[in-house]
Amino acid sequence: MGRGVDNPLRVLAHPDGAESAFAVRQLALTDEEFERDCAAVSADLATLAGLVEAGE
Repeated sequence: MGRGVDNPLRVLAHPDGAESAFAVRQLALTDEEFERDCAAVSADLATLAGLVEAGE
């Protein structure tokens, strides 16, 4: 596993519930590493959305 990096996550009020916004920072990553991180975050957020929508 790589080093930890702090990335901001915001949960905002939305007329239908809430909206989450997550910022991925490239910092010293190569473009390939950054794309990999973006894909991992996208998968994690999709999992979160599925759990929230299922009421878990």
